[in-house]
Amino acid sequence: MFNIPVKTIKKAGLRLSLSLVALGLQNTPVQGAWIAQQEDDGVTVFWNDGSAALSVKISYLGVLFTRMGEEPSLPYQLNESAVVRELLEEMEGFAKGDGGVVEEANRLVTFDEEGWAAMEKAKGMLIKDA
Repeated sequence: MFNIPVKTIKKAGLRLSLSLVALGLQNTPVQGAWIAQQEDDGVTVFWNDGSAALSVKISYLGVLFTRMGEEPSLPYQLNESAVVRELLEEMEGFAKGDGGVVEEANRLVTFDEEGWAAMEKAKGMLIKDA
């Protein structure tokens, strides 16, 4: 799908935070729609029919979003954008430091111009109003 290059990253903190966001999305749009699983290098969110999953891998180079599954079901495809959008918005909030309240050195993730451009491009690829 896409990679968001990072300037700085606190891998464990970002992984935990994105895992908590994914846990909060498990019942969206219906109860049990998603199953979130924290991995050593990120988080994976499985669709309940097993047809596909969204993998978010965190490294010192960037955050890689990948779709797993050869033939994702239509319900998965319709709901994937909403989950990706929520994860991207959370990352954006972490990078902006809660409106500048958190000093840059203490932020979970920061982006340079390339990272911000990749973030905007990724958001533009998502289904609108998902």
